[in-house]
Amino acid sequence: MASSSTFSILLGILQATILLISVARTVTMADPSPLASEAVAMVESGWWSNYSNNASERCQWPGILCNTAGSIIQIDISDASNIEVGDRFGKLNFSSFPNLVLLDLSDRQLGGNIPHQIGNLTQLEYLDISYNDKINGSIPQQLGNLVNLVTLNLSANSLGGNIPPFLWLLTNLRHLILDRNQFDDSINTIPQNLWNLRRLETLSLSSCGIVGPIPSALGQLLNLKYLDLSENKINGSIPSEVGFLSNLTLLHLYNNKLGGSIPFSLYQLTNLETLYLDSNQLKGSIPQNIEKLKNINFLSITNNSFTGHIPLALCRLSKLESIYLDKNQISGSIPSCLGKLFNLRTLYLDSNLLEGLIPKEIGNLANLTSLRLSQNKLSGSIPFLIGNLEALRFLDLTKNRLIGSIPIEIENLANLTSLSLSQNKLSGSIPSCIGNLSNLYNLELDSNLLKGPIPEEIGRLFQLSNLNLSFNELSGSVPILSATKLRIIDAGNNCNKISPDPFDGNSRLSPYMCPSPLFNLRTLYLDSNLLEGLIPKEIGNLANLTSLRLSQNKLSGSIPFLIGNLEALRFLDLTKNRLIGSIPIEIENLANLTSLSLSQNKLSGSIPSCIGNLSNLYNLELDSNLLKGPIPEEIGRLFQLSNLNLSFNELSGSVPILSATKLRIIDAGNNCNKISPDPFDGNSRLSPYMCPSPVTNKANSSTIPYYIKIFLPIAIFSTFSILGYFLFSRFKLKNNSVSVQPTKNGDLCSIWNYDGKIAYEDIVAATEDFDFRYCIGVGGYGSVYRAQLPCGKVVALKKLHRLEAENPAFDKSFKNEIKFLTEIRHRSIVKLHGYCLHRRSMFLIYEYMEKGSLFCNLRDEVEAVEMDWTKRVEIIKGIAHALSYLHNDCSPPIVHRDISSNNVLLNSSFEAFVADFGTAKMLDLESSNRTIIVGTCGYVAPELAYTMVVTEKCDVYSFGVVTLETLMGKHPEELLSWLSSPTSLVNMRLIDVLDNRLPLPTIPLVAQNLVRIATLAFACLNPQPKSRPTIKEVCEEFLHGQTSLGIPLRMISLLQLVNREMHIGGRTETCNV
Repeated sequence: MASSSTFSILLGILQATILLISVARTVTMADPSPLASEAVAMVESGWWSNYSNNASERCQWPGILCNTAGSIIQIDISDASNIEVGDRFGKLNFSSFPNLVLLDLSDRQLGGNIPHQIGNLTQLEYLDISYNDKINGSIPQQLGNLVNLVTLNLSANSLGGNIPPFLWLLTNLRHLILDRNQFDDSINTIPQNLWNLRRLETLSLSSCGIVGPIPSALGQLLNLKYLDLSENKINGSIPSEVGFLSNLTLLHLYNNKLGGSIPFSLYQLTNLETLYLDSNQLKGSIPQNIEKLKNINFLSITNNSFTGHIPLALCRLSKLESIYLDKNQISGSIPSCLGKLFNLRTLYLDSNLLEGLIPKEIGNLANLTSLRLSQNKLSGSIPFLIGNLEALRFLDLTKNRLIGSIPIEIENLANLTSLSLSQNKLSGSIPSCIGNLSNLYNLELDSNLLKGPIPEEIGRLFQLSNLNLSFNELSGSVPILSATKLRIIDAGNNCNKISPDPFDGNSRLSPYMCPSPLFNLRTLYLDSNLLEGLIPKEIGNLANLTSLRLSQNKLSGSIPFLIGNLEALRFLDLTKNRLIGSIPIEIENLANLTSLSLSQNKLSGSIPSCIGNLSNLYNLELDSNLLKGPIPEEIGRLFQLSNLNLSFNELSGSVPILSATKLRIIDAGNNCNKISPDPFDGNSRLSPYMCPSPVTNKANSSTIPYYIKIFLPIAIFSTFSILGYFLFSRFKLKNNSVSVQPTKNGDLCSIWNYDGKIAYEDIVAATEDFDFRYCIGVGGYGSVYRAQLPCGKVVALKKLHRLEAENPAFDKSFKNEIKFLTEIRHRSIVKLHGYCLHRRSMFLIYEYMEKGSLFCNLRDEVEAVEMDWTKRVEIIKGIAHALSYLHNDCSPPIVHRDISSNNVLLNSSFEAFVADFGTAKMLDLESSNRTIIVGTCGYVAPELAYTMVVTEKCDVYSFGVVTLETLMGKHPEELLSWLSSPTSLVNMRLIDVLDNRLPLPTIPLVAQNLVRIATLAFACLNPQPKSRPTIKEVCEEFLHGQTSLGIPLRMISLLQLVNREMHIGGRTETCNV
């Protein structure tokens, strides 16, 4: 009985327990606890898929930190390599983490929009979603709920829209980092209510597309330590209120459009350690009270318009580690007291107007690693105490007026990697101790007065990549012993004997092992020397060679057939030697060849038809040889060919022009046998408006080339008649016309900005009577020579074809025209320094451009890669600004008429300069603008074929072609033809036509610039002139416009750009990389 009662009681307890468990379970399912919600959210997100089987131990999962109650307070997966989020960014229910204090999702390749649920994390103090360049959209306004937020980092994403005003309500913020996004720069300004963020210590808005001025309210952020507003479009001046930021340690304002002078209040920032103001439009001088910045470590005002002297107060900033004052207009001498800045590691004073000696006290800077004093007017010798700079890695003294010898103490610079002393007046021999600088990869000693043999020790520099010894008076051989990394060798234009064998003295190399020593060599220039003997067949082992110049020597024998192994070769110049034998058929293997020059030798046999397979060839010079037989029909299929010279041979047949529609120069004169004069033979596709009438071959035709008979008189007559008439009339009518006295026989040479008048004999001496080895280019209007004037300045001389009679009236007109051209003042136009008018010849004197033409740089493997996307963007902008000056700021306006990549020159910094005004036309609105067709085939606006009327829109079209050529790395031949049928572009992406030698841009701003520029290029190529933008509108787009797509760069089609869905001055969206 008792047992039965006991059993009943136990059964009742069990039933009650089961009921309670059931109820509890029901309640839990209906209203789960925060801990259970966290677990469910984490499992369902898939972020921790490798750990989801054990949700109860989620506090031990990677990147997770819990409080004592087991609730998650921190998610930091920035370094958790075993977690893959990817496109699952939005799958984590952020609302399930009410106690979260820290969320770090940086650098996880996240994509899509920022989830709005993050705004529910009201306890959040730290939010970092930076470096996820696929995150797009705008910043959600829900983030304004995060009132406890101390740090917000959304940098290096692809966020668009504007910087939202609600951020300024997060009054607890100490660190706000939004840099490197794609905010809309048409509406994106720094709001005035910035003062709300009184606790802010870090404000980083670099590359955010900010426009407008810096608000004065910035001065109220008294706790600010780090301020970065760089790489925006901020204009106006630096507000004086910045001086109130007494805690500031870093100030970055570089790459903006700030003008005026630096406010004196800025020098009150005594805690400032880093000041970068470079690449603005700042001016004025550096004041003495800069000495108040006593804690400054890094000072940069590069690329502004500062004038005056380097203040002595700078020497009292003893903590300075880096000084960047380059690319300004600073004058005076280098203060010797800079030698007291013992912590200095970097000193850049290049591209200024500094004069005087290099102070010997610089030798006291024992920690200096980089010293650049190039492009100044420094004189005297290189101080021997420079040998004390044992930490030095980069030394650049180029383009000064230094004399004396290279100090032997330079051997102490054991860490030196780059030594540039070119374009000075250094004399003596090259010290053999340079061979001890085992880390040297760049050695530039060109354009000096160095003599004697090239030291054998240089050949032991196994790190050496670039060797330039050209334009000296060196002798001996170019020793290549251990320098197996050489990519560029330039020993051209040395007066004495240079051995042609780069393997000379290297007894360890067998002819079959030669690939190993110089397999990195890309450029080999040994032209304009006195080299003798054979071209070594081992040169065929240089598989990476892209440029080979052995011209103007005394080389003999035949062209080695192994030259056909150089499959990367783009430029081959063997002109003006004593080569014999036939042109090897192996040359057909050089599929990348763009220029082949074999003229002025004794080559015999026929022209091999396989040359017609070299589809990239734009220059073919075989003149002045002993070639016989018919001209191969295959040459006519070289559609890129621009210059063809077959003159002074014994060729027969016709000059076949089938696909070679880009030809500018054809010279088949002085061939003993019959040459058909019709350059358009068999080319039925050419419009009669684009071609002169064919010339019938007469039985007793003279040996004067047909193109001289027909084209040259027309060109000369038309050019000089039109230019002479307009220019002469212009100056005759102007009240302030220049008075120039006639000179007997026109014997006058005048160079402005240098030495006044320089005698014709000085020019003759500088070029050795226009010796061909000083020739750096040949065009339709004359030849260009490099010359060093008595004052030491290197210039380019354009020697014109003098066909005019000795007429004083012409001399006066010519000089008035030159005087007008010298008045052109624009940084992107090649400066004309003067002229020379002589009974024997006349020539123009231009600024010398070290890099040569844009055309050649785009076709050179090394230069093209160095010319990255940023440089190419700046080149295009420079061309546009130069044309805008000619069209809008000259009176009357000037149309260039021959804008092409050949007429855009580059200096050593790859800055673009428009050149060659041989066809330029003044637009007089009261006169006819009809003209003969002038310009470069492939760049000429199509309407010229039927209107014959020159307008500014002709230049705009040519600019569009050059722009595409710069982006593509080659002439856009096929692309231009496809524009007539835009639907053929629907499946072509922008990235498919970009130059594949450069990696696709990874920085959103660069990608955005490329899209904008490509859009403008297509707008400029509109077949209807009235529908093209003016060049002024193009420049305004560069200044204010933002052309982009809300899709990744890799998905943008050419049809979208041609249709101009992102129309100029229209709507703006974001562009993802």
